[in-house]
Amino acid sequence: MYQQKLPAGPASGPGWRVLLAALGLGIAWLLQGCGGGGGGVADVGADPGSGEVLVTLTDAEGDFVTYTVDITSLRLEHANGTLVETLPQTTRLDFAQYVDLTELLTAAQVPNGRYVGGSITLDYSNADIQVEVGGVAVPATVVDQAGQPLSSYTLELRLDEGRPLVVAPGLPALLNIDFDLAASHEVDTSAPVPTATASPFLLADIEPVDEKELRARGPLRAVNIDDMYYAIRLRPWHHRVGDYGRAKIHVRDDTEFEVNGETWLGADGLRALEAAGVGTPTVALGILDVSERKFTASRVLAGDSVPGERFDAVFGNVTARNGNVLTVRGATVVPRAGSVIFNDDVEITVSDDTVVRKPGEPGVNQGIGAVSVGQRVVVLGEVTSNPALPGLTMDATQGRIRMRYTQLFGLANSVVPGQINIDLRSIDRRRIALFDFSGTGMTPDVDADPTDYEVTTATLDTSFVVPQTPVQVAGFVRPFGEAPPDFEGRTV
Repeated sequence: MYQQKLPAGPASGPGWRVLLAALGLGIAWLLQGCGGGGGGVADVGADPGSGEVLVTLTDAEGDFVTYTVDITSLRLEHANGTLVETLPQTTRLDFAQYVDLTELLTAAQVPNGRYVGGSITLDYSNADIQVEVGGVAVPATVVDQAGQPLSSYTLELRLDEGRPLVVAPGLPALLNIDFDLAASHEVDTSAPVPTATASPFLLADIEPVDEKELRARGPLRAVNIDDMYYAIRLRPWHHRVGDYGRAKIHVRDDTEFEVNGETWLGADGLRALEAAGVGTPTVALGILDVSERKFTASRVLAGDSVPGERFDAVFGNVTARNGNVLTVRGATVVPRAGSVIFNDDVEITVSDDTVVRKPGEPGVNQGIGAVSVGQRVVVLGEVTSNPALPGLTMDATQGRIRMRYTQLFGLANSVVPGQINIDLRSIDRRRIALFDFSGTGMTPDVDADPTDYEVTTATLDTSFVVPQTPVQVAGFVRPFGEAPPDFEGRTV
């Protein structure tokens, strides 16, 4: 049983910036008055008496496999008591997906002025909550402090009187709210149906320093090649309908584009996006520049490169490989029709015709040999069995695989220039016992050993690492059958 004791009630009084909160979700409210500089998302013709609110979602690490609920309201409270709704419609989101990521949820026009608080309302009536028990995703029930299942839950926020949120022309303001799933729940897995008891807990800061990767989704509205940006109509998570506001996505000369399976850089990518036409689905990944209040994409997917458009999609980590059959664990399945589904294991068949892409190497087909055990992937193909049932299979023999940055967690065994050997504890927070490293080595006797996992670090600074130092490494697993070394570290 996993338990974490938390404060039992709300805090109040001078100096407290937060009154009440719960649940594992982080929110940054970026407010920018119309006409303000810094490359925000102000829309032409907007009311000069209002500013724009960008709401993003994120989460700290936790043991929830999925935490999917409906957000029915997200309101800001003006100093004069007026409540302003920023969410145009009910939004279904999985908060557990935002550990390494922040999602741009909505961009709403709100009146200029000082905002002293707000509230978020969550609807649990159709929730999908699952926790990991013995390496398997098991449905769980979220209950309140009295042990009663949650139905509708409103979380209130109050800011310190001396630090309000200000919306005014040319005066950007940023508020970060972090609902930590692990810290806000006490999870009991001893019962046949695990329970997660929600406890009031929230952190807020008007000057956040977190620079998680930000994701912005939505259909294309316009392209401006001269000023190097494109505009979208926001549709967060994997929603196919709705209008959650407008956003401007800036790009650089080295921004990688994949449009309908073809790769481009910078302005050429914008031209390809423009040729694809208004309404083309897009996904942008990048970092929000807090000082300039400007979102610049490092990678852009568009057209049938967006998961769930032309192809079904599977997200997860490869836990085993047998020839051309990959086992992907902890899979999120985005079908071309229907809702997002969470499935423990998916068996995926690939072939030499499967195109494999890797961040930082646009236009290069890595080949299926690049995909090895532990690698985090997004696979586009055709689901060949019922996604709602166990034993899901996918045919990706004519599909595509996108390798994603994979994170290792463990203790350093030894350090030499250019290499760290690690006693692995998890890969992307999944227990090492779930991974079968057979076939990863050039010969069976040199298959990857998780108790002494060899990570190349090239010229990275590892002077701070000594044996038994806890380390986190991001990078890519070495190609299947080519270990050692086992992993290419890009950050330590």
